[in-house]
Amino acid sequence: MLAPAAAQQAPPAPAGAETWYTERIITGGVSPAVEHLWSKGPWLRSELVVGGQPIVQIVRGDRYLIVNRLLRKGVSIGRNPTAIQKDASRRRPIGDDGEIILAGGGERYSQAEVGGQPCEIYRLTDGDGRRESCVSTTDAHLPLRTTFWHRASNRTTEITYLTWASQVPLADDFFAPEAGTEIEELSYEQYLARSKEGPVGPAPPTFSHLLHGR
Repeated sequence: MLAPAAAQQAPPAPAGAETWYTERIITGGVSPAVEHLWSKGPWLRSELVVGGQPIVQIVRGDRYLIVNRLLRKGVSIGRNPTAIQKDASRRRPIGDDGEIILAGGGERYSQAEVGGQPCEIYRLTDGDGRRESCVSTTDAHLPLRTTFWHRASNRTTEITYLTWASQVPLADDFFAPEAGTEIEELSYEQYLARSKEGPVGPAPPTFSHLLHGR
């Protein structure tokens, strides 16, 4: 186990780090889910209730944490060095839907409107299915709606961003587990090995590219 204080010893966020908050609704599963996301520079915090269980995911420095706030238990996974290296080139770790599509070989192919806001549509079609995101034409390039069609299951998941806010005051310790939380610490290699045997931690990593770097 790793004491919560140890998880908070990561280097402080860069001076003047840009902060963001967004709320988004995810449909296409058993029931709609509402997720809250915050970022401070390359750091990320996500809160999502799954089956009545509040799940928090935190990306900070070289660690990816997944915590069940109700049970006060979680796991801290070492990030792939490739993912850590890419932090420097990311404007923010949330709302990078368009960048993910372009990095996967997709392209910007048309324009549309979502809620009266003009946006550019990015699309990627590959062996997994099709990913499409409508990104605002403002300098912030904020995703307004992202859709996934999963080829194997023939199911569609839609993510609608309800709101965006920048320059949100966020303390560094907001990106750390609460006091009293039991954290199991795993290296990246240990996590990969354990994953072959079954689920690891209270939930799978939602932002897998921030863990694996691909």
